[in-house]
Amino acid sequence: SNLKPDGTLENRAAVVGFRALNDMRDGVYRYGDFKDAIEVGLKLPESTQRRVFIPMDDAQKAKYKSYRDKYESIVTGKMQGKERYEALSILTKMALVALHPELDEPPSLGKVSKKGKEIKKWTWENADMVKNPECPKLREAVRLVLEKLDCGHIFFVENVAIHKWLRAVLIAAGISAERIAVLNADQAPTPLMRQEIAEAFNGMPAIYDESGAMVQEAILPKYDIVICNSVAYEGIDLQIRTCRVYHLDLPWEPATIQQRNGRAV
Repeated sequence: SNLKPDGTLENRAAVVGFRALNDMRDGVYRYGDFKDAIEVGLKLPESTQRRVFIPMDDAQKAKYKSYRDKYESIVTGKMQGKERYEALSILTKMALVALHPELDEPPSLGKVSKKGKEIKKWTWENADMVKNPECPKLREAVRLVLEKLDCGHIFFVENVAIHKWLRAVLIAAGISAERIAVLNADQAPTPLMRQEIAEAFNGMPAIYDESGAMVQEAILPKYDIVICNSVAYEGIDLQIRTCRVYHLDLPWEPATIQQRNGRAV
């Protein structure tokens, strides 16, 4: 079962093991030659990591405290099975309100689940229903972009509503909408569309022949900012002119952070 952000459970298919894992591993290492960047002489760009702490606004603080108190009351008592799932759901909501004060209260989709519950969820389409797209973290993100406009910026955050709100806050700060691309399943549903966005973000340098004559003129980048979620974790290269990668949320696994950063490296 998979625990959804609203605290409900849904059944999903999952790979839980391999019947001949050792044989498969032996085959992979017998025919594959694995080398790291240093072994093949590839010089990777130097990178620095910076953690930026942004104080929550009053609405965020109030909600966060309410969820935290509820969580403490559950974990300090004698938890039943159902309460364990509720505790995990509360942790998820705490992470949501720490990002944006309205993110934990999605609008109704006008649908009812098989269990008779009203389905509520933020989507790209209904994200315009937000009272105020701005929040402290998005304002700080825009400030960081504005201080360095001569290169490419990649934003990672899973929730698609945040994608739309960040885009709106960037535009309100004076950044052209035409210079912002969004890489999620709504705005780029096919691999081809995602590849086109990557190429438009990277641009292409001019190509010259051996005599120095230009064979193909340079193609200037179309986008300066790409807002992404997990659809960009693999198969998308955005490394040519990226200067900064922003993680507006933190995934559960450290390997995901490495995957995200790999888009720029």
